[in-house]
Amino acid sequence: MIDFIKLFNATARISKPMHPDFDNAKSLEDKLQDIDVDSLDSLLIGLYLCELYGIPEDKGKELIPITVGDIHDFLMLHKTKEPESIEAAIEAIQ
Repeated sequence: MIDFIKLFNATARISKPMHPDFDNAKSLEDKLQDIDVDSLDSLLIGLYLCELYGIPEDKGKELIPITVGDIHDFLMLHKTKEPESIEAAIEAIQ
């Protein structure tokens, strides 16, 4: 199973191209606002991750996270597939 925090941070780097060194999430309990992820960032991160986990875009738009764990829990509840690796996931969304 993929380390979700590493996958989240890698996806955030793509969603926040002006912050290529983004590596702020340390745990599922981290609040998005505390790690410099605004609402647009969280929307993009959520849509990318939904794509990786096989969740339809319409369903993904229901995601309104407060924490990194909220995103994780949503993905685990609705997933139809899982990425093979972080590298493969990043390649798929770039």
